[in-house]
Amino acid sequence: MNLQKQNPDLYPVHFEGRYGYINQRGEQIVPLQFDYATAFSGDRATIRSHGKTGWLGTDGSLVVPPKFDWAEPFSDGLSRIQQGELWGYADAGGNIVIEPQYVKSLDFRFGYAAVKHQGHWGFITKTGEWAVKPEWDDAQSFSNGLGCVMRAGRWGYVDESGRIAIAPQYVSAMSFSEGAARVWSDNKWGYINTSGELSVQPTFRWAYDFSDGLAAVQLSERDPGGRSKTGFIDRSGRLVIDAVYDWALCFSDGLATVRMGGNWGFIDRTGTMVIAPQWNKSFNFEGQLTLVGTDHKLFYINRAGEVIWNPYT
Repeated sequence: MNLQKQNPDLYPVHFEGRYGYINQRGEQIVPLQFDYATAFSGDRATIRSHGKTGWLGTDGSLVVPPKFDWAEPFSDGLSRIQQGELWGYADAGGNIVIEPQYVKSLDFRFGYAAVKHQGHWGFITKTGEWAVKPEWDDAQSFSNGLGCVMRAGRWGYVDESGRIAIAPQYVSAMSFSEGAARVWSDNKWGYINTSGELSVQPTFRWAYDFSDGLAAVQLSERDPGGRSKTGFIDRSGRLVIDAVYDWALCFSDGLATVRMGGNWGFIDRTGTMVIAPQWNKSFNFEGQLTLVGTDHKLFYINRAGEVIWNPYT
């Protein structure tokens, strides 16, 4: 289930093959009726019925009946839509604003979207014009004024005019988040700033994007049991939440989900465990609720750890 930024009042639920929506009190607002449904992104949620995809409004009404072969959640005001084998973009009213013509595409972010055209990647604007010509082997989203691009197996960054801002040099690299980008260098993960300078030295086995000012990282060192532990660093690279977790995800709305002893719980930005580890699966909080689960069954809890919606009881 897609857990992108949600409408704070409606959350998607899934039971016995059907999808609907509840409010933050666990009350069923939209009956279980769809083949698929996503979380809200802005004021639209993507739903699927009878092989086609459309959008729901924040009041639970169907604002765009299912008509696209596929549609992704909205990002930066537009949705990626697929008709046949090609991708284009539509607005919140269901109007196609960029005709399906790309074999691959990414969501719009900060006014630009990466698309693949005639075998190469570039970036388009919301009018469908080329901002960065399709001359790259691969690409990721724009952020902090830079787009992540790859050529001949090395990743670098271009600015909004297509000029190379950080030369392709990394075996792997990610889009910027909060002014820092993850890069793979010397067989470790570190972070660079928008000038291309290493802001956090590459010392980690794995690293996540910065979120809420912190990033989850897996240390290279192993504990006596041979396990690499995960903690959180700040923008300077200082470990501010000790690496005591088996795994962790990014912070979202002030909480991060962490795994200890095979189960998932939640910590706050001080590292205090606010919801004890007790589930086999968990997702980050978006607003007041999040999904957790045991034995392949997912249900919602609130920020106090109370079960709000559980169709299996």
